[in-house]
Amino acid sequence: MPSMSSSTPSADGESDAPDPERLGGIGWARRTHGRLTARERGRLLAAIALGQWENAVGRAKLTLGRLPPGAANVDLDTFATNCGGAG
Repeated sequence: MPSMSSSTPSADGESDAPDPERLGGIGWARRTHGRLTARERGRLLAAIALGQWENAVGRAKLTLGRLPPGAANVDLDTFATNCGGAG
């Protein structure tokens, strides 16, 4: 079964382009007409569920006032915001 996030290696061994046979790639889409197998659906559902769980836990931590590591060390004066206003 094609990987969900693989790449095609270049001549020097580094990835430079997504694997067209990966899940969602053009080769996969042509071969399967975009239909997921039961195993692919399960893997996709598990990945989505994990991401949603991590998001919920992170939001709960922020709600309870727990900052991510390193966030307390950010110097807010170094951020320059431009809200689209001229000047």
